[in-house]
Amino acid sequence: MAGTLKAIAFAQFTTLQHISGESDYNHYQGQQSVLISASIDDKATSSSIAIKDIFEKFNIKQKFPNIRTVVEGGGKEDKQSMQDFKNAFILAMFLLLSLLFNSYSQPILVLLSIPSGVIGVIWAFFLHGDSLSFFSMLGTLALVGVVVNGSLVLVNHLNHKKINPTQEKEEIIGLIASGTKDRLRAIVLTTLTTLAGILPMVYGSGA
Repeated sequence: MAGTLKAIAFAQFTTLQHISGESDYNHYQGQQSVLISASIDDKATSSSIAIKDIFEKFNIKQKFPNIRTVVEGGGKEDKQSMQDFKNAFILAMFLLLSLLFNSYSQPILVLLSIPSGVIGVIWAFFLHGDSLSFFSMLGTLALVGVVVNGSLVLVNHLNHKKINPTQEKEEIIGLIASGTKDRLRAIVLTTLTTLAGILPMVYGSGA
């Protein structure tokens, strides 16, 4: 027969004593601070999204105007990485395309094709239920490379058509339509073969 449980007084095996401890105050840039840290599930969200949700739900700036909040750690690094990535990408792409075409207007035409690819990225992550992280942005860079490559092929071919702004509008539209038709198959096949090559990496198992 199992014995019955009996409560034992806490004071029978230990003693409580109040002592004066050392004060522990943290400071940041000369002001008293409190450090709040947490870990996130990378499969569920990202640090930037989590921080944004926290600031929106607690509404710190409105409810606590005397409190200053500073984001450090992974959230700050992600934000800085995204900003550096964007600046370097735009500068590098524009300079390289300007040297390639020997023009400042044609690179803009090529870069205007990038938003169409980004729309596909947004829908892909939405349908898969994944969050957009820094490594995902590197994958987006690869996709942008495919989009830009197709635009380069098309614009370069149109340059050989020797389109002149002084020509009639109907004639210019006809040359553009003819050039696009000539390179449509090459662009579609290049895009499909690149897509087929990265599908195992996207849906494959492992790291």
